[in-house]
Amino acid sequence: MRRAYALVKTLPDKAETVAETLRCRPGVKTADVVSGPYDVIALIEGAEAEDVARTALAEIPGIEGTKHVETCLVHRAQAELQMT
Repeated sequence: MRRAYALVKTLPDKAETVAETLRCRPGVKTADVVSGPYDVIALIEGAEAEDVARTALAEIPGIEGTKHVETCLVHRAQAELQMT
């Protein structure tokens, strides 16, 4: 299982709409409206890195109201750290 966080900047007053749209997408586990330099942070999961990349790099930028997306691929999750 691969995971990534998508850090999304939206157009003014579009954060909730973008988050709601993200929550309906396959592979998107969470989409939270936040304060700070980004408006929405989404957790994406997929069987392969390509699945995660497709969602983060191809699908999210196409959502109406999305201005910019930064993607942070998870290299080692907390559960993996506890096993070592």
